[in-house]
Amino acid sequence: MRSFFRWLRPYGLVVYWVMLLGLMYLETVNNLPIPTDAEGAAFAQNFENDLSRNVFASLIEITCLYLILRPWSFTQSIGRVVGALVLVLLWTSGLFYVAFNADRISNVLGIHLLWLVVLNLGLVVILIWRVGRLLWRSLQQSRQR
Repeated sequence: MRSFFRWLRPYGLVVYWVMLLGLMYLETVNNLPIPTDAEGAAFAQNFENDLSRNVFASLIEITCLYLILRPWSFTQSIGRVVGALVLVLLWTSGLFYVAFNADRISNVLGIHLLWLVVLNLGLVVILIWRVGRLLWRSLQQSRQR
């Protein structure tokens, strides 16, 4: 189990990103009937070049996360997680603002926003884990003295 977590640390974000790409691709391929309102305007639809635009945006996001977090040398660094969490929260809130104030939002953008929310939750869990581990070690060291 320990070797699995050792493998998951550097490659977990890439696996998560590939899952996002698969979901966005499936949403683009599966052109289901679009629900419309009384005037015939679609609530949600995929726009032209929406998949490529969201793939490019998610590639930039995952690259920035790798550069900030540097999971291959991630040992007891709370500052990296806080920095990444602040940047991703700002980016997510900006995208939510744009999406909520738009007339229509694409299904692919909705999946991308959901991906960002889960990414934020994952960063919060990692931050809580790191702070708890740091406090536990400091408590153990103070008991030994």
